[in-house]
Amino acid sequence: MLTDRPLSPNKPSIHAEPVRAGDTRRASWLLVIGTYLAYFDRFVSSAGATFLKREFDLSDAAFGLIAGTLFAVAYAIGAVAFGHASRNRSPAPFLVAGIACWTCGIVALGYATRAEHFAVAQIVAGIGQAAAIPAAVAVITSTGEPARIGRVTSRFSIASSLGRSSAALTTGNLIAAIAA
Repeated sequence: MLTDRPLSPNKPSIHAEPVRAGDTRRASWLLVIGTYLAYFDRFVSSAGATFLKREFDLSDAAFGLIAGTLFAVAYAIGAVAFGHASRNRSPAPFLVAGIACWTCGIVALGYATRAEHFAVAQIVAGIGQAAAIPAAVAVITSTGEPARIGRVTSRFSIASSLGRSSAALTTGNLIAAIAA
């Protein structure tokens, strides 16, 4: 288990056994790495928008609707639903299910051959991230070490920025290599 600290003083702990400090540190680093990967693979398709629009015969507006709006709506609806469903429960099942769902969505993005497939894959990835990212935040904030929560939250936020930036850099370099 990741923590034994109650989520509030009035509610009992959702975990039965205490956790060693090393376990929470490893778990927080895994969450940071997972966040980096979530944002990296999410933004690769945006960085390759020019080629994807041509491949799927999409206008700028249609690509924006599929790659941005559909993902965001799926994420928003999923975050509210999973947030409600996860109250007073361990975040672990939501984290695992979210990672599995978003991984399936991202793999489906890679295999999409039509705009409709691309749209469904974006929705699946959005729902998966809606379960995983809030669950990761719940784990971070319930570590029981107030002095570390700020540092881990900062790493978590930095990972999302680095994921987006390195996706753009990596995709740009791949496009340049292909063009050369």
